[in-house]
Amino acid sequence: MPAVMVVLILLDVIGCSSINEQVGPDQKIQRSLDAFKEAARRFEQQQDWANYAAAQNNLGVTYRMLAERGVEPEQNLQRSIDALTEAARLRKEQQDWANYAKVQINLGLTYQLLVQLGVEPEQNLRLALQAFKEASAR
Repeated sequence: MPAVMVVLILLDVIGCSSINEQVGPDQKIQRSLDAFKEAARRFEQQQDWANYAAAQNNLGVTYRMLAERGVEPEQNLQRSIDALTEAARLRKEQQDWANYAKVQINLGLTYQLLVQLGVEPEQNLRLALQAFKEASAR
């Protein structure tokens, strides 16, 4: 799917019918989340695995942003980990090492946030370090 089509899908899902529409930051993040979910669904249907992996990475980052804003932090961090793990699996399968490293960094940051929240700090610190090491090895 061409990049222009992806942008059009995202704009359609986000609902950019009015440039002057006033929405809060949480609403913008939620709209981004909806857009990335729809993009991922479409890429999966088309078996466009490179763009599906990119959408999963973006989902992971967006879930982490929600958690950082205090929106269901533990649940959204787990959702972030799930999406990023899928993105990492696909990037490794595709041998796309540059993007694999980026996903690993995002995983490390998500685990690091769990540590800061006091959620299984020793285990999550170990997982964060593992993800950062994996990123640096690529």
